[in-house]
Amino acid sequence: MRGVAAPFAMAAFVNASVFACFGGSSRLWDSCARRGDGDPRCRNGSAAKNAVCGGITGIASSFVLCPTELVKCKMQAGSGAYDNSLDAARDIFRSHGVRGLYRGLSATVCRQSPGLAVYFACYDEIKQRLCRLGGGIESSLAASILAGGISGSLSWAIVYPVDLVKSRVQILPLTTSRSERSM
Repeated sequence: MRGVAAPFAMAAFVNASVFACFGGSSRLWDSCARRGDGDPRCRNGSAAKNAVCGGITGIASSFVLCPTELVKCKMQAGSGAYDNSLDAARDIFRSHGVRGLYRGLSATVCRQSPGLAVYFACYDEIKQRLCRLGGGIESSLAASILAGGISGSLSWAIVYPVDLVKSRVQILPLTTSRSERSM
């Protein structure tokens, strides 16, 4: 399973950055909403708030995710040019610098931002509805797990075509011109 080491090693860091960024943007939203006119769309836990904060999180997380996804795609493309993920990252950095590690950043943003907007907007709504159907702590845990699965499935159903484009951009040779790799 070539190309799995880089994303696996970064998974905890990426997830921590996603939830930290979502929490930070959510707190910023709340502080701005307290100073605003009290619009119900801006209340804590609203789908609009969660979608906007999720979109912001998607943009920010792309800067962490893009290099690991690039390495994963290069390794999975199977050219045999690299021995392992670290070797691939080191070679890309040496030959193309930081810019090379961020090949496909715009496509990653186009995937992450709407994907996380959908995920976070749906998660709370689904969890609250599931909790109302059940009751107690056990159903709250089950509702969290089920809401996460449903929200994740919905977000990936929407952004999967963009992920395909992102992966195609990232497996192109690093010497490919900008006009040849445009989305």
